[in-house]
Order: sequence, then structure tokens, then C-alpha cells
Amino acid sequence: MTKEVVSTQSREHAHSLTIWAWVLLLLKATGITILTASPVACGLVIEAVKALSSKRRNGFGYYPYLAYKGMRDYQSGLNAIGIQNLLPSTSKTCKQFAKKHKLQQSTIQLSDGSAALWLGQPEASKIIISFHGGGYMAPILSSHISLAFGFAKHPQIDRKNVAVVVLQYDLACEDANHYPRQLQQAVALLDNLLHIQKISPSRITLIGDSAGAHLLISLLLIFVMRILIKTRHARTTAAKFAGEFHVQMVMNHFLRVNAPCESKNVFVKWLNEHLSST
Repeated sequence: MTKEVVSTQSREHAHSLTIWAWVLLLLKATGITILTASPVACGLVIEAVKALSSKRRNGFGYYPYLAYKGMRDYQSGLNAIGIQNLLPSTSKTCKQFAKKHKLQQSTIQLSDGSAALWLGQPEASKIIISFHGGGYMAPILSSHISLAFGFAKHPQIDRKNVAVVVLQYDLACEDANHYPRQLQQAVALLDNLLHIQKISPSRITLIGDSAGAHLLISLLLIFVMRILIKTRHARTTAAKFAGEFHVQMVMNHFLRVNAPCESKNVFVKWLNEHLSST
């Protein structure tokens, strides 16, 4: 199997900040971390101390609670452009993950100009296509990639027959990269893998987390209904293929009704069994 490898990096967010805007962004992020997230909420450092009391965490573990609190505070305190410039890009995070775990990594250039990252052996027998979460506005986190590998401690050994393909979809902000741009990119990725690289659908597992799960559901609707997506910017036709995919998704890590959400645990159990099978 061959992949188109390109040296240019797909630009996933629409706006870069000036030096002065960077200074203001860092000051604001520092304030959220140390001082206060809002007039009625304390900063994360103070919250980390208060969260030592289990009563304050509402049933969450210490680290999941802080992760959720931090995500909520930063997303409410910063706009999309600020978050996109503050966090490392999807491409950079994937490359750092590959380097840390000694995985092969390459970039696939898609027909619409966007890109996807291939992590793992080129000849892997199982291909995991991962659509990451983040409200369509935030880049991938290393935890999203770990999820795609079933949280294997040593994916280069435990998952040597698995490759993860991450779509570096364009990140939305107030005035750019609005949905269904991400759906058009998802179709372009599948078209590349199925028709250019000639990968059988039976080798492919589609997974989505949060916003990525919404993207995956939309993609499945295209397959089922053969929808033609038309916008003033682009047009996407339904991908045609013969065969069946494996599909799993996690809608929300932090969903609670009367008990902690188990969708992530069920997902990881299924994925580990799937990736370990021959």
C-alpha cells in the first residue's frame, strides 16, 4: 500500500494572532489558570486544592473533574480563535504522539487540499479512522489518539497490526470553517483510502468522540441516504463503496444523569477486543 506523503502542512485554523494579541491571550489564559475563570468561579489552581474534597467533585475522580473544569473554564473564557492559537495543532500533537511511542507517521494529502495523519505501520491489517472531539473548534488532544489505540500502554507493540488515521479537519470559528466543511473533508478522506489506496472497508473501523461522533453520524447518513451536500463554497457527493465498516462512537465523556456515563468504558472494552482479534 502506498500513501501520498506531502511536506506541506494543512492549515487547520483560519486566523493567526499578532504578537500583541498573543500577549493578551497568554495573560487571559494565565488569569483563568491562577486567579479566576469568571466573577463567580475561582481559578484552576485554587479549584485543584478545593477538589481534594470528594464532595465537591460530584462523583467524578480528581483528575477527570479537573480536566472537565479546565475545559469548561477555558472554552467559556476564551473564544475559538484564542483556543486554536493556544493549543498545539492536530498535526503537531500526532507527530509528538508518534515520536513518544516510536510509531511510524506520515501525512496523507487529500483531494480537497486538507490532510490526514497516518500513525502506525503502513501494512497494518486494521485501520482506525478517528474523528476527534473538541466542539469542531479545538484541535486533537493526545488522549483522543490514545483512545483510538484502545489506551494501549505500548501501541507500537500491543497494536503493531493497527494504524490510526486522524483527519485534520478545519477548525471552526465565528467567521470561518463552518460545518459542513468538516463533513466534506471526512468524505474526501474515505474516498482516498477506499479508491486511491484501495483499502477494503472490512479493514476499516470508524470511531468518533463527542463532536467527532456527530461527524461520524453525519457521514453514516451520507452512506445510507446518498446525500449530495451543496454549499456556496464546495460540493460533496456520497462516497461509493462495497462492503461494511466497523463503527463505534463516544458521545460525551462527562455525561451524567444519575450515574457516571459508561459509554467510554464500553467503547474501550469493545475496541480492545476488536483490535486484539485476528
